[in-house]
Amino acid sequence: MSKYRLLALDLDGTTLLNNHEISRNTSLAIQNVVKAGIIVVFSTDRGVPNTKIYWEKLGISFPLVLLNGAEIWMEPGKLLERHFINIDTF
Repeated sequence: MSKYRLLALDLDGTTLLNNHEISRNTSLAIQNVVKAGIIVVFSTDRGVPNTKIYWEKLGISFPLVLLNGAEIWMEPGKLLERHFINIDTF
């Protein structure tokens, strides 16, 4: 059993290539991590519309931390929490 239980991945400048694609090697690595029982999480400033293509391409259902933490999804389609700053705060 791995000593790691969770792998959080940013998208831009980390998981994605300059052409905004996930490389074949990265895709295979993510799939191997999932097979090893490690939870993979996308953690990004992007929202659902701008991350959907990537989790669909990987074919994996996993948690998402989106909009810099304002939305937490148990898996695509299952929102757990959403927190936005009230405009009256400013």
